Amino acid sequence: MKFEDAKIKIDSLKDPRIKEVGHLILGMGLELIACGDETKIEEDEQTIGHIDLLFKDDDVKRIFFIEVSVKQDKRGAKINYFLSRWENAKYIKIILKRFKLANTFKITRLYVDLSGKTSKPATTKIMFQRPNNYYLNEDDFNYFCDAYDKVGVCSRNDLYSYLDIKPADKISKDKDAIQFFLGDDIRAYSFVDTAKNLLRYCYVFRRKKGDSGYQRILYKKRINEIAKKIKSGKLYAFPNSILISCPDEPEICHNPMDKSDCPTHVKIKIPNYFSACRIIDGQHRILSFAKLDNVQQETHFIPVVIFENIRQHEEMRTFIEINSGQKPIDNNLILLLQADFKWDKKVNAKEYFEKQAVIVVKKLSTEPPLKDKIYIPQALEKKKGRITLTTLVTAIIGNNLIGEKVHLYQKKHNDINTPYKKIKKIFVNLMQKMPKYCQNSNSFFLTNRGLRLLFRLMQLQERNRKKKNINVSVEEFIAHISSIFSDKLIEKLDDFYGEGGANRSAQEVFKILQKKYKKKYTKIVLDLRQL
Repeated sequence: MKFEDAKIKIDSLKDPRIKEVGHLILGMGLELIACGDETKIEEDEQTIGHIDLLFKDDDVKRIFFIEVSVKQDKRGAKINYFLSRWENAKYIKIILKRFKLANTFKITRLYVDLSGKTSKPATTKIMFQRPNNYYLNEDDFNYFCDAYDKVGVCSRNDLYSYLDIKPADKISKDKDAIQFFLGDDIRAYSFVDTAKNLLRYCYVFRRKKGDSGYQRILYKKRINEIAKKIKSGKLYAFPNSILISCPDEPEICHNPMDKSDCPTHVKIKIPNYFSACRIIDGQHRILSFAKLDNVQQETHFIPVVIFENIRQHEEMRTFIEINSGQKPIDNNLILLLQADFKWDKKVNAKEYFEKQAVIVVKKLSTEPPLKDKIYIPQALEKKKGRITLTTLVTAIIGNNLIGEKVHLYQKKHNDINTPYKKIKKIFVNLMQKMPKYCQNSNSFFLTNRGLRLLFRLMQLQERNRKKKNINVSVEEFIAHISSIFSDKLIEKLDDFYGEGGANRSAQEVFKILQKKYKKKYTKIVLDLRQL
C-alpha cells in the first residue's frame, strides 16, 4: 500500500491511540497491510480474532501483528489472549491468504501497552519468553516517538535494536581499509562510506530505563543545525572520524595483519544490514543526514573507524574519554555508566564505592517517598528540578555513609541493602515530620543545599551515636530537627554557605538543638576530626 493511502487509512480509525501507533510505525518505513475492521476473523457471526494494525517489512521478512491497548484492568488476560490467538496457525493462515502475504515471512506479535504501566504483568511471563512476541510500554512508545521526531525513518534501527529483531539475511560488502591497533590487542580499521550506507547499518546504543546503553539524549536542535550547514554547502566534511563497533561480527577482517606490519591496507567486510554497528562517537553527525534527501546522503562520504572485537565496557570508556574533552558529559551520566563496570575495590576504590552509592540511589528512585524525585539520566529523562544522581552520590560518599575506611551505614564493604533502608528511613521520617520542607523540588531538603545539610547532620548523628556521645535514634533526631526548623532558620543558614557551608550549617543546627534538648546533646562532638 502506498504511503499516502496508508496514511489516509490510519487517519480513518476511531481510536486516537491506535492512530498514533499506526503513524509511528508507518513513518519508520514499514508497509501498512490493513487496519481496523479489515482484519476481523469471524465464525458463526462472532469475532474470534482481530488485529489493530497489520504491517510488513520486506527488509527483515516479517509481518507485524500489532495490538494497542490503554486499559489498566485485566492487562494480563488481554495480552495473553492476543498473543495466543495469533500464535494459532489456523488464524495466521486465514490472514496470510486474505492479504496475499508470503508464508515465508516471520509472524511478529507486538503488544503496545499505553495504560501507563511500566512493566509486563507477571501472568504474561511465559508468553513473552516465546519467540517473536514483543512488548512496548508507554515510556518505550514515547521514546520512539521522540526518536522519530528527530531522525525520521532512521528510528526504525533503534526500534529493531531494542526489540532485538535481526534481518533474515545478513549480508556484507567488501571495503578497502587501513588497519591499525588501539593498545596491544584491539584492532581498528579506517575507511570511508556514504552517509546513506552508514544510516542503514549504524544505530545508536542509547540508554533507556533499565538497559545498559550509553549515548546521551539526541538533540534535535543540534541535528537540524548540522543538516542545515550541510544542505547550504557551509559544511563539506567533519574533522573527526565516526567511531563504530560491530558486536554481531567480532571479526570483520579475515586476514588481519600483525601489529608490527601496521598501519597497512587490508580488505574488510562491513555488514550491510540495519542495526549491525553501534555508534560510539558521532551520533549527531551521522543522524543529521537523516534530515537530508537521498542525493545528499549518497554524495557525502564520511571517514569511519570501526573497532573489532571490542567489549561493551571498552566502548563506554572510549565514549567517556572522547566526550569529556569536548561537549561535557553530564556527571550524572558518567556515574551511571561507570556503575555498569566491575571495579576492583583494591585498585579502584573510588569507583567501587561510587557504584554502590549509584545502586542505592537508583533503588531509592523507584519507590516512595523519593519516586520520581530523583534525576537518573536516561533517554527522554530531564532534570526538571529533581534531585540529581550526582548530588545524592556525592552526599552519601562525602559523609561516609558508604565508603572504604569509614562506612557508617554499611555492615561490610559490599553491603547495599542496609544503606538503602537507612537512607529511605531518613526520607520517610522527613516527609512525615516536615512535609513543608520536602514536598517538591523547591522544598528546602530536596535542594542541593538542603541535602548537603541533611546528610552532614545524619553523619554527625551516626558518628556520635556510635561513640555513645548521644542516644538518639533517626526518628527521634528528625523529630527534634522538625521542632526547631523554620523559614527564619533557613534564612539564617543562608549566611553560612560558601566554603564548608554544610558543615557550618550543621554546627548551627546542633547548637540550637543543644539549647532545646540539653540532656540529649550535652556530650555531642561536632568536630569530625575528633570522631
